[in-house]
Amino acid sequence: MLVHAKNTIGKRVVEMAGLAKIAVIKNIIVDPDNGNVLALSLGKKNTFGKEQVVSLKDITEFYSDGVLVRDHDSIVDADEIIKVKNVLDKKTNLFGSKVSTQNGDYLGFLEDFIFDTDMMFLATITTRKKFSSEKRIINADRIMTILPGRIIIRDIIEKARIKEKWEKAEKIAKLSPVVE
Repeated sequence: MLVHAKNTIGKRVVEMAGLAKIAVIKNIIVDPDNGNVLALSLGKKNTFGKEQVVSLKDITEFYSDGVLVRDHDSIVDADEIIKVKNVLDKKTNLFGSKVSTQNGDYLGFLEDFIFDTDMMFLATITTRKKFSSEKRIINADRIMTILPGRIIIRDIIEKARIKEKWEKAEKIAKLSPVVE
């Protein structure tokens, strides 16, 4: 199922037994190296002040008003999941990150993203420039690098230029007589 990240933030985490609310979703943790969605960060900390998360693997179902987990034990300290801890240490929060092409063209800031809950990866990102209503939806396959506060995407125009150069070179090679 495809889910808008923006619509997930602030929703409830509910456990199956008794359908009790046990937490609120604060953020979505995405691995900047491969675009995999790792966990949901929760708006609560344990008694030692450590951030708590629920892994996407522990979520039974996504609903419009929240997510369903088996029980309270699905919530763990972020430090318990090595990949999650590494991502949190890098401070690569996607929301609000500047998005630009590899050639440096500024596309705006990341306003939202859609992720696949079955395959656990980013599907698209949505950018918007400040003081503008214009939005761009970009396929996540174009993401080259995710850095703290910055996302760099592959420039489509550059791909087209390279393809055009190759086509011209092939035409010239076909037209040129072969000298032996």
